[in-house]
Amino acid sequence: MTKNDALARKNQELIQSREELIKSYEKADQIFSALSDVLPGQVLDEKYRLETKIGTGGFGVVFKAMDLGLERYVAVKIFRPLSGDVTPQGLHRFRMEGISTCRINHPNAITILDSSISSTGIAYLVMELLEGRTLSEELKRYKLFSPTRCGEILVPVCGALAQAHAAGIVHRDINRIIFFFTGQEIPKS
Repeated sequence: MTKNDALARKNQELIQSREELIKSYEKADQIFSALSDVLPGQVLDEKYRLETKIGTGGFGVVFKAMDLGLERYVAVKIFRPLSGDVTPQGLHRFRMEGISTCRINHPNAITILDSSISSTGIAYLVMELLEGRTLSEELKRYKLFSPTRCGEILVPVCGALAQAHAAGIVHRDINRIIFFFTGQEIPKS
């Protein structure tokens, strides 16, 4: 067997392995999606009753929930267990998201109220519940923002990010935010 044949075989094995991994992620995502559809009404640790799904992100899904002890609404982010993430390291990363966010004390940053892994094995963060429209909803409504409106949005975001960076935290979605406003990605260093 020649070197080219060996490389071609290894390349084919990598392609097949990648395809299997993608199928595994898709299957895990389908299972998580089905799970998140049946979670409303469930109570986590006898403290938080999940009500309606209000958002989905790379790390999980967010629900509006009732804090049963304090009788107030909160947001509960449920960890999305992707293949390879349901490890001590993946759960640690999720836990560190809550700890890192707690270090940011800024009026334009979300407040983390609680974090745990439920008795049924569901990892979650509890956050203050924000009411209002998302940036996407605002953009659909107004189609285009004036420079003044962009400043009204960006200045508070930059203030919160500056506080995060001062605490040594780099938000992993900042590149998406900058791309949204400028059409340019931050160069990877």
